[in-house]
Amino acid sequence: MTDHAPLPTSGLQHVTTFCGQCSCGCPELYLDPAADEDRRVVITDDFGQAIRMSVAQLAVIVDDARNGVLDELLAVSGGSSAPLRAAGPR
Repeated sequence: MTDHAPLPTSGLQHVTTFCGQCSCGCPELYLDPAADEDRRVVITDDFGQAIRMSVAQLAVIVDDARNGVLDELLAVSGGSSAPLRAAGPR
C-alpha cells in the first residue's frame, strides 16, 4: 500500500507498465501528445513522481539497455540481470 495519491494521467497515452508482478503501483510509461517534443515521454513511479523526456532521449536509454550498458548496474545492486518484463498496454 502506498501513502500518496496516484499521479494524474488523464490525457496521457499509456504505453506499458513495468511490472514486478505486484499490486503496489508499478512504474509506467506514457506518451503525452499535448506536450512539447522534449517532454513527450512520461515515466511514472510508485512514489507519485514522474520524469519527462523526449522520444530521442528514451531511444538512447533503450539502445544502451539493449547493448548491456545497464547490466553492470544490475549486477552491482544485486538486481537480476534477467530482462525486465513489461506488461502490454492496458
